[in-house]
Amino acid sequence: MSKTLPPLAQTLSNLELVPKEDLVSIVENATTSKEILQSIFERKLVSSHTLSKEFSSRFGSPLFDIEAIDPSAFPTDLIELKLVERHSVLPLYRH
Repeated sequence: MSKTLPPLAQTLSNLELVPKEDLVSIVENATTSKEILQSIFERKLVSSHTLSKEFSSRFGSPLFDIEAIDPSAFPTDLIELKLVERHSVLPLYRH
C-alpha cells in the first residue's frame, strides 16, 4: 500500500520540483515539514532560492531576500533581542 504524501511533499511533487520517488523516501524518515525541507536541501534536490522563487511565483506571495540588506542598517534599538528571537521578527526600518 502506498503512503499518501503530506501536503508540502505533494505540492513539491505536483510542481515537479522534486522527484516523487525521492519525496516518498524522505517522507518515510521525516515527521514534520521542516524535516522534509531539511532532507531535500541536504540531498541538494532543489536549492532554497529556487524553491522560494517558485513558491513566490506560483502562490502570488512577494519574495523578500534578507541578504540584499546590509545588516548594519537594521535599527537594533527598536525591539528587544528576546522578542526578536521568540517571534522570529526583525525590524527593517523606523517610520
